[in-house]
Amino acid sequence: MKATAEVFGTTGRMEALNFQGKTDPVILRESLGEHVDENELSGEKMERLKRRYYAYLHKNLENTPPLVLPGVKGLLSALAVHTCSVTGLLTGNFSGGALIKLEHAGRAHAQRSSPRGAGHSCRRTRP
Repeated sequence: MKATAEVFGTTGRMEALNFQGKTDPVILRESLGEHVDENELSGEKMERLKRRYYAYLHKNLENTPPLVLPGVKGLLSALAVHTCSVTGLLTGNFSGGALIKLEHAGRAHAQRSSPRGAGHSCRRTRP
């Protein structure tokens, strides 16, 4: 929220919004739609927001590392040795944010393909 306030001057409805199941672009559009011009949610302002968000995310994850559920590391390690398997991350996060989270979880090396999900507002359009 800090990054959003710094770049757009407001967080809009962000505090009242349920983020669950939504991609980052949808969260921003629903939060800020009434408060900023739609064109501001792309281009240079969006790139500035991502840079600020990534900086805050790094700092926050240093203080509170992400929780990796039991069995996940073992499963990913087992899949990594098989050339017939492909692992990936389907997420609503901006790609950079997803990679930062993987890095802090100690799994950045396990990611063979780019994180998917944040480039589209509708998850059903993802491959």
